[in-house]
Amino acid sequence: MDLVMELKRSTVAKDLCVDIAETTDRDLWDQRLRTVAAGSYRQSAMFGQYQTEHCCEQSLFIRALDGEGQVVGQLLARIGAPFSWGIRRRFFGGLVLPLLARWSPCMYWGDGPVVFQRESAKAIYEALVCGALEEASRRGCIGVEAWPAFYAEQEAVDREWQYQLFTEPGFKVAAGTPLVVDLRKEEEALWQAVRKEGRTKVRKALKQGVEIKEVGDDETLCKQAHSIIRETAMRNNVAFLPEEAMRRAWRFHGSRGVFRAFIALHEGHPIAYQHVTF
Repeated sequence: MDLVMELKRSTVAKDLCVDIAETTDRDLWDQRLRTVAAGSYRQSAMFGQYQTEHCCEQSLFIRALDGEGQVVGQLLARIGAPFSWGIRRRFFGGLVLPLLARWSPCMYWGDGPVVFQRESAKAIYEALVCGALEEASRRGCIGVEAWPAFYAEQEAVDREWQYQLFTEPGFKVAAGTPLVVDLRKEEEALWQAVRKEGRTKVRKALKQGVEIKEVGDDETLCKQAHSIIRETAMRNNVAFLPEEAMRRAWRFHGSRGVFRAFIALHEGHPIAYQHVTF
């Protein structure tokens, strides 16, 4: 962690300090998050709460503060078990996850850090990453998995130093392409942006009588939605969430107004499912 300590000293010299807590004012945390394009759901206190209650993870609220005590950046990191995504889908997951999180902890974060001050973005970003890595080392984590928020509006030079910041300490890079849709555009413009083949398939589905319904609290639609989730997972040879676990996730997010689920039906038979978290 020599690199981490070196970077941390350089940021402190710029009147930045980092604090780390296991609790925070959730409303205030999420309020700040909504002020920037990079502030995704995976960096929200709400997401941290869900992961704590249902995935046996410990949330860490990491803040960067300037010389006047103002929050200029933040990062939600989580301490949990390795391979937790797959393990919690097994029938024994509830028993194994807490043990693995204690014996072989890993640190996770998605779509972060989030920076609120453009002028000192690099220093703030470095301070948050270094603070998180130092905390992971202090807690004896066996690994760190991080997803930077590359979908926000950024200059190419920003992407370069962010890439360097993660690769120099030893992160292995898995390339990916975020899909971004600018919902500020008119509906017609969004529709025209869909590939011609996609628009043709939508029109064909409508002619064939395919209908889209919101799942909501409808018992039949809930079961049909889970049947699609289960079938898709089995076809791809991956584990799937049991129906009750899926319903808990729906209730948690739905009650907070940040979740909607939809199902496509043809002659009453489920053929596709999609949910949106916002």
